[in-house]
Amino acid sequence: MNVDPPSEPGKSSWPLITLAALSFIPVFGFFFAGAALTWALNSSRPRARLAGWMAVAGGVLNMVGMVFLALSGQHTPAAEQQARTVAERELGRIVIALETDHTTRRSYVASLKGLQLARFPKELLPINDVSGGFIIPPREYVYRVARDGKSYDLLGVGPDGKPDTDDDIRPVLSDSLREHSGFKPRSGV
Repeated sequence: MNVDPPSEPGKSSWPLITLAALSFIPVFGFFFAGAALTWALNSSRPRARLAGWMAVAGGVLNMVGMVFLALSGQHTPAAEQQARTVAERELGRIVIALETDHTTRRSYVASLKGLQLARFPKELLPINDVSGGFIIPPREYVYRVARDGKSYDLLGVGPDGKPDTDDDIRPVLSDSLREHSGFKPRSGV
C-alpha cells in the first residue's frame, strides 16, 4: 500500500495544486507542468502526489495538443504559402552568398554546408529546406553545380518533398542578379 510521506506541519497544499492546475492552460501550461512536477517531487506538502499527477496530465495534454495543431495546420494553403515565401527569401540569400563566394574563389563551392561554414560566424546562412513545411526532418536545399563548374541549380523541394517536380521552389531574384549570376535552373522542370 502506497502511503504519502508525512506532510510538513502548517504547509498548505493549495499553492502546489493551483500551479499543477495551471498546467492545463494551452501552450503555456507546459511550463507550469514542469514547475509543478518539480515542486511536487521535492515537496512533503499534503497532496503533493496528486499535484504531481495533475502536472503530468497537463503536460501530456499540452504536448498532444501542440502536435495535433502543428500537424493539422501543416498543409493548409496559408501554411504552404508561408513556407514558400520563407524558402524563396532564404534561397535568394543563398544565391547572393554563392555569388559573393564565387567572386573571391572563382569557383562555386561543392556543397551548401561548405558555404555555410565558410561564412560562419559573420553570417548565419539558412541552408535547411523549409519549403515542405516547418515540421519535417531537416534537409538541405537542393544545390547542384554544373559539370563545367560555371553554373548551378538551387531549389526547395516543396510540399511533396521531391526534387524536380512541379511544386519545386526556386529563388526569386531581380533581373540583374539573375542575368549576372551562375544560377541556371534546370530546363524542363
